[in-house]
Amino acid sequence: AAAAAAAPSSASKHARNSGISISRPHCMICPLVGGAYKRADEGGFVHLPCALWAPGVKIGNIVTMSNITGIRAAAKKQSPGTSARPSAANAGRACTRCGSNFGITILCSKKGCGEAFHPLCAWYGGLCVRAQPNERDRRCPFSLYCAP
Repeated sequence: AAAAAAAPSSASKHARNSGISISRPHCMICPLVGGAYKRADEGGFVHLPCALWAPGVKIGNIVTMSNITGIRAAAKKQSPGTSARPSAANAGRACTRCGSNFGITILCSKKGCGEAFHPLCAWYGGLCVRAQPNERDRRCPFSLYCAP
């Protein structure tokens, strides 16, 4: 006998009946889908690790991890063809882990290395991710290395 299909939840029935579109949020900094998100003040959502690691992104209230700002400005600085380029950021290069140039990537902290990563791509890829002063940019207290 075939198993009965699960009934839709009352919330999804209500949303469908009232014309509300339910979609999965996506991170404004990386292309990874799923996980825990925080709402950004600019609209949209971010993974908290992405907000912590991305150069130029600011978390206004560190206790509640809210008032997240600077995402669009930081991403714009990384767009190919712009003259402004944060020293700890990778201007429009694709992430070497996922291949996407969406959002904000971070350069490997090793001097002379040009590898770039989205914060969560580096973490899930098992790369060396440390919270300590970065030799490239003292304003960014995190270091990320392309080798585990």
